[in-house]
Amino acid sequence: MGGSTADGITRVERGARVALEEGARVQLAGSVRLAMPEPLRSSLGDRPCAYWDVREGLDDAPKDRGAQPFWLEHAGERVLVRPPYEVRARADRRREVLDAVDADLGAIEARIGALKDQLRSAQGPEASALAKERKSLAKVATLLYTTRAHARGKLHRSSSLKAQEAWIRANAHLVEGQAGSRSLSLAVDRWEVLLEPGDTVAAVGVVGREPLPAGIAGGGGYRERPTCWVLRGLDGEPPLILGVGEAAPRPPAERRKERSGGSSPHVPSALPPRQGMDPILKWTLILVGAAVALAWLLR
Repeated sequence: MGGSTADGITRVERGARVALEEGARVQLAGSVRLAMPEPLRSSLGDRPCAYWDVREGLDDAPKDRGAQPFWLEHAGERVLVRPPYEVRARADRRREVLDAVDADLGAIEARIGALKDQLRSAQGPEASALAKERKSLAKVATLLYTTRAHARGKLHRSSSLKAQEAWIRANAHLVEGQAGSRSLSLAVDRWEVLLEPGDTVAAVGVVGREPLPAGIAGGGGYRERPTCWVLRGLDGEPPLILGVGEAAPRPPAERRKERSGGSSPHVPSALPPRQGMDPILKWTLILVGAAVALAWLLR
């Protein structure tokens, strides 16, 4: 079947010819084909699929899911994958968030710089409007800096990641309809992982030959006793599917309901205080103290 790696798993790329063997530990790349007469419909996008799950923001754990058997079609062979199986999203959600935040922050910081220049000569109502916009953008920038830290697993404004996530959600309304909205959507909204017909995925497990289960369509085998290749999990675990993740934002009405304290858990609506001394104040006090000490020594 080809060379095996140190973990004993033979990795076979999509389209590569391979003779399947009973009990072989493999990672097969191929296409998803429906095995049931009717596909599932995904929860958020209502799309036909063999598997869907709903995740939220940067959380990797599915909140809800639906699964049915599917065929993994590889180089003319079909291997049946049956639930339960684990689907690991190929989309790197954290990388997406960081890229979006960097782009949004660049645009916001450029605008804040332009406003600063305009305020040097502006007067009256014009100056007030510019100052108001600058203040608003500064709040958005703070929210995005916190979101970037959160995507990296670091704290920026809170004492815990859980509290920081609640703060981000509570203040996400600051970016609606302006720069930063895509970053916050990626960071907090619900999204779905799908296995749709034709998707290219990789499946990890142990292959074996079994009788074709009742109700399964599209298999192959001997006419007298239909059989098929199946994928079982490694070492007692379910088969692992490396799938494709897609964003599916929550409707605006649902986001408003969450913020107003509908059926979702309560999150604070006000900005929590920073934990510990402000870094600027801290270093100012250190420098002043050093200057006083130096002046006393030089008397």
